[in-house]
Amino acid sequence: MLQIPSDYIEQSEIDGFDWSSKVLYDSDLEITVSRDKLENVKKSKEKLADQHYWDSFGQQGLRISKILHGVDPHNEMKCLKKWVGHLHKALTFPIQAVVSESEDDWLIQSGDNVLIKSLPHIVDTYGVIASISLKGKKYEFPLCDLEVNDNTTTDFQLIDDYKIWFANR
Repeated sequence: MLQIPSDYIEQSEIDGFDWSSKVLYDSDLEITVSRDKLENVKKSKEKLADQHYWDSFGQQGLRISKILHGVDPHNEMKCLKKWVGHLHKALTFPIQAVVSESEDDWLIQSGDNVLIKSLPHIVDTYGVIASISLKGKKYEFPLCDLEVNDNTTTDFQLIDDYKIWFANR
């Protein structure tokens, strides 16, 4: 299974096809002795599935995979730490943003314009937390609930990639 070409798996994921099995006619088969143990096949499939975890998201998935390269996609805290490290290096603070989602009874409401100042920490249930400024006051708010105003910037793409990862982790 580890001999399946990476580009075949990638394209199958993008197209929504199962790359881990293939339908053959009896005439295509030759009786042999099994060379692989079922347990090893399962482990290989899991390894390949982890390597291609984000392929079905197209170009955005490829960017996410690049950011999370070498991190177990099932280890959420390690992924979050990798995101924070990457975003700290790549974002250009301060960033003009708008609140895309909020609790109904919270001080910060959907549609509020804010300024993202930094990314001070991680909270396991809310992900990366942004330090924001709203009407001259400082707050902390989940980055996944903010959207960069200018969708032509690298900051927009980086935060959008994070939001897609966070929503689909």
